Amino acid sequence: ILYFRSELIAQQLCIMECEILQRVSWQDLIELRWQKKKRAAPPPANPTSTEAGQSTGVVIRRFDQMSQWAVTEIIRTLDIQERVLVVEKFIRVALKCYHHANFSTLMQILFALQSSPVHRLKQTWSLIGDYEYHMFQYLKDFACPTRNWKNLRDATKVMLECGYQIGGCVPFLGLFLSDLVMNAELPTFVRPRPLSTASASSSHTNGTTTTSTTTRGSSSTSTSASTSSPGGGEGGLAVPAPARLMVNFHKLRNSAGIIKRLIAFQTVLAHRYPFTKDPLVYSLLSDNLEVWDEKTVMANSCKLE
Repeated sequence: ILYFRSELIAQQLCIMECEILQRVSWQDLIELRWQKKKRAAPPPANPTSTEAGQSTGVVIRRFDQMSQWAVTEIIRTLDIQERVLVVEKFIRVALKCYHHANFSTLMQILFALQSSPVHRLKQTWSLIGDYEYHMFQYLKDFACPTRNWKNLRDATKVMLECGYQIGGCVPFLGLFLSDLVMNAELPTFVRPRPLSTASASSSHTNGTTTTSTTTRGSSSTSTSASTSSPGGGEGGLAVPAPARLMVNFHKLRNSAGIIKRLIAFQTVLAHRYPFTKDPLVYSLLSDNLEVWDEKTVMANSCKLE
């Protein structure tokens, strides 16, 4: 990663994230298929391969792979001075992704830099340059999960509303997935609100009751009619029929709104980047990533410091 300019690496990662975002199917999202596939067969060797009903899983696997690759690149660097350069390089790449509104890669790198195997390298972090360290703190504040990822959500909203003038954007899909999961917890069917309370309040607000305004003769007639009304209950009130469940359109509108926003990124904003592929760098970042598992990474991290 030290052999290429940070801008070039950020551009190639942006191109790759745009391509992967195009594969996400709204049917997979609306049906929460990625959750149903979690306990299925193990993921394929190639994290970008798409299977039926697993378009969202491609993005999730890619996110995990890139984060773990960044961790591996740092931990596999034995010399501490060179390791410092690698950490600083990832910070600069993350900053470039932030400037390009590639929030997906930005989050991948930030997750890697804040992971336990990297975060515990106190000696390495103590040697990080002032500029890179302050930029890292700024990016961490931007991507802070407090208040339901407010900063990241606000930036994504701005890009969605003004991106036609600003430029391209690759959103962090995790925001959309969490919103869909929370919305799915709402009931699909709800009971209608009772009308008796509203009718009673309307009657009282219109003035006095019917009994107080009628003569004795009409009162007896009214009483006779009330007691003879079909389905009458106490006081002549009709017994309401069992309430029928109604479709929760609020839940459906929420789902449609979330999907509509994501489609706007897929069809418009993800196509507004002017970058071109660099065959060498693109290939290195897609096909030749060395990724260690979590146990190996942590074991080697403990050996370093």
